[in-house]
Amino acid sequence: MAETLDCLFYRLAPSLYRYAYSIVHHQSEAEEIVQDVFCKLAAKIPEELTDAYVYRAVRNRSLDALRRLK
Repeated sequence: MAETLDCLFYRLAPSLYRYAYSIVHHQSEAEEIVQDVFCKLAAKIPEELTDAYVYRAVRNRSLDALRRLK
């Protein structure tokens, strides 16, 4: 059975925040990145959400934000 998005958020949000922060080095930007990724996932959920998929989404969004901040 696939994990619900809420469960996935509560389980992964703290580590995803730290991951995003390690890339962008801005607290509010890291929080926004994690929130943005989960909002986008809620709108378009793949069949099987894996941790790796979510981490990759946060990584990509973090790198986008980093480019925008420079």
